[in-house]
Amino acid sequence: MSLIPVFKPSYDEAELNALREPFLSGWVGLGPKTKEFEERFADYIGVGHAIALNSATAALHLAYLVAGIKGQEVITTPMTFVSTNHAILYCGGIPVFCDIEADSLNVDLSTVEELVTERTRAIVVVHYGGYAVDMEKALDFARSVVI
Repeated sequence: MSLIPVFKPSYDEAELNALREPFLSGWVGLGPKTKEFEERFADYIGVGHAIALNSATAALHLAYLVAGIKGQEVITTPMTFVSTNHAILYCGGIPVFCDIEADSLNVDLSTVEELVTERTRAIVVVHYGGYAVDMEKALDFARSVVI
């Protein structure tokens, strides 16, 4: 049986060396390096606080909870890692799949409008395979239809 990997991480000596200090200190979870990262990231993006999580799955789960999607629809893409849409289900939301662009495999923003209902709480876009979604267009549209 052939396996098709979803992704293959690429690490070199810099990443391995960066792990040495926390491993030797005994802080492999939420320790000083996590706090340093949160503070530096918050400064970088110009906000008062930032919270580091263990995965993008956890971040999506938290974002959906904060957005209050329970019982609400979330327009999303089928072309993504499964966690994007599983997290909607974890939070009691209803995924509504939209079309994708043939060339980029990203959300086809021109087809999203017809999916919006009074139960739409969020629109999720994924930058697929290195192709970025036009975020200005996506945000402008989302702000105009999602309350």
